[in-house]
Amino acid sequence: MLKKKIDKFLVSKNDKIQIINSLTIEKYIDEERFAISYCQGKFNIKKWGKQKIKNELIKKKISLENIETAINSISKTDYIKSLNNLIDFKIKFIKDKDVFNRNGKLARFLLQRGYEFDIIWDQINKNKN
Repeated sequence: MLKKKIDKFLVSKNDKIQIINSLTIEKYIDEERFAISYCQGKFNIKKWGKQKIKNELIKKKISLENIETAINSISKTDYIKSLNNLIDFKIKFIKDKDVFNRNGKLARFLLQRGYEFDIIWDQINKNKN
């Protein structure tokens, strides 16, 4: 993205490389920091799951190593707590009385949010008891 911005200016190729290198050295450009910040923001504000965050970071061409670092920055307890809060929120709006259909709708909602299938069903089964 920065390369596209610099290309708009009349700057020589060597100067472009020097600008990018100096910004990287000074930590103004840091892919790992961006990935962690993006991950925390999408998780805390939009309540996205790890799968959706990972897919979006891949679209932004972030390295897999930095994606893993960012995903691992989400604590397991916060992740489960957020998932349970979404379950409690969504269950109020599902009108279906049939438990099978209700749980299916709930699972589809959480899958769209990017949560993992096995974790979703574990929490749904724990919440119904």
